[in-house]
Amino acid sequence: MSRGMTALLIAQFLSAMADNVLFVAAIAMLKTASGGDSLLPLVQATFVLAFIFFAPYVGPFADAWPKGRVMFRANLVKLTGAALILGGLHPLAGYAIVGLGAAAYSPAKYGILTQLVGEGKLVKANGLLEGSTIAAILLGVMLGGWLADYSSVLAVQVVAGLYLGAAAVNLLIPKLAAIKPLVRGEVSRLPLEFLRDMKTLLRNPDARFSIFGTSLFWGMGASLRLLLFAWVPVALGLADNQSPATLMGLVSVGIVVGASLAALTVKLSQVNRALIGGLAIGPLLWLLAPLHGFAVAGAVLLGIGAAGGFFAIPLNALLQERGHESVGTGRALAVQNFFENLAMLLMAGLYFAAIAAGMTPRAAVLVFGLLVLAGMLLISWGRLRKPAFTVRTAEWRQGRDALSAIRRQVFIQEQSVPEDMEWDEHDEAALHFLVVSADGSTVGCARLLSDGRFGRMAVLAAWRKKGAGRVLLQAVLSEAHTRGHAIIRLSAQTHAAAFYARYGFESEGDEYSEAGIPHVAMTKTIGRTGN
Repeated sequence: MSRGMTALLIAQFLSAMADNVLFVAAIAMLKTASGGDSLLPLVQATFVLAFIFFAPYVGPFADAWPKGRVMFRANLVKLTGAALILGGLHPLAGYAIVGLGAAAYSPAKYGILTQLVGEGKLVKANGLLEGSTIAAILLGVMLGGWLADYSSVLAVQVVAGLYLGAAAVNLLIPKLAAIKPLVRGEVSRLPLEFLRDMKTLLRNPDARFSIFGTSLFWGMGASLRLLLFAWVPVALGLADNQSPATLMGLVSVGIVVGASLAALTVKLSQVNRALIGGLAIGPLLWLLAPLHGFAVAGAVLLGIGAAGGFFAIPLNALLQERGHESVGTGRALAVQNFFENLAMLLMAGLYFAAIAAGMTPRAAVLVFGLLVLAGMLLISWGRLRKPAFTVRTAEWRQGRDALSAIRRQVFIQEQSVPEDMEWDEHDEAALHFLVVSADGSTVGCARLLSDGRFGRMAVLAAWRKKGAGRVLLQAVLSEAHTRGHAIIRLSAQTHAAAFYARYGFESEGDEYSEAGIPHVAMTKTIGRTGN
């Protein structure tokens, strides 16, 4: 393991442990304050607000500077929040400041993985990072429960020390190159770029699967953390802070087990296997609701964690890879964080509404189990249904008839491109792409040259505006990334420039005429996977 990876894991462990000690300490402080019990659902909400409101900014900032230094500064923000609580600031306000640091930290800690390891080791690296995180959660909630029962102030003091240690270790991470430095005036454009990145990712089936799947899981996890503090006294008759914290720790142990199993058995090409874990979570929550024994409840929560780890870890790796190919890993993770924390906020709101309406903790667990299962079934259906289009590659001699038919109809017949300009010497050496509809019809094509030039993209008129072009372009970009191209270039017809811009292509120079049709040169920076 490299020095950078080792430092990343240690810093993540210390920072995540501090987050969870502080979570339990904040709850303990509110429970002892006058009227504090009614504020408990807001603990999670205040933490995630920064992830939502600053989502357009944290990803680009993570990509704009060396990620180790970004994590260092984020831990200093967390330290500030803890110090202000010690100085008398309301725990919810201090926890919100810590949430701001966490929002900045998250895309950097995940995004740096593509710079530290290659694609073949990405799932394993995610497993190690999540393992470090979950071990920290386990120790953090248990330490937090023990310290909070003794002294909430001492708990926050320990938190401050852990953040300081994490910041120091962040400085040991090599100063890697920035992925995409910010340019003058770009900050004001970041909200619109964030929306563009979101649209790009949600159009990609793999990225969409990852974002929705992990959002549902972590939204459930956030609600479960709050539910346990209400469920344990009712179901198990235990009123201390240590008991729910220990059960939270068992969920964390389960996630480590599930993440380890996923790292050994799930490759990116087999990512649909992760659905097995996702579909098991809802029924396991139903098993939990009526229980009375601590040991049995712990076993069920261990299973919930294992199912969640097996489900979420491969999806994280999938999004990192698809994000690296398209909008940038940091930006992709910022979009993921937005959706995950929005799900946490919504589910915390549902929990607050359920308790306010008089729903018992047992009933709330049953309802959340039903919601999780329904969501997982919907995600599974969307993932496993037959896609509208698939793409296959071909050499010219293999696919010449289909390729020629499409290009002849679109370019020569529709657009009046001279036939001697349409066919050139590059066809023989190029890698060609054919997009095929669900009924087996070949409806579009494109080609990629060895120098990274991309072109001859065409979709038959009857199949336009149905997603064929999007699927075709994503296949070309994925292949270009696999082949190590840092930059993709094309000569785009001006009427199609907006389509390419949605996927990160940028115009270069003035408009020009080619075969009597207005064109503009466009490029897209992909970047290379780290080794």
